[in-house]
Amino acid sequence: MISLLNKKNQPDKKEQIAEMLTNNCPKNVDALIYLAQYKGDENDYQASFDLVKQALELEPNNPDALALKARALYYLGEKQ
Repeated sequence: MISLLNKKNQPDKKEQIAEMLTNNCPKNVDALIYLAQYKGDENDYQASFDLVKQALELEPNNPDALALKARALYYLGEKQ
């Protein structure tokens, strides 16, 4: 569903659906990563980092989550 909204370029609905998925299925790693990506694209790096932390607790070696964590830390001015 989110990929369909990507094609239609409807960012408000993408965020709304991703937040609904993460609220209803807090262990859905894909939804957490998608919302983290969206928050990072909106320059909300703290929210992105917080979501990525949740995703990495579930899947510690997820490459997408690790990349988003690095991006968030970079923009937050932290090093790890």
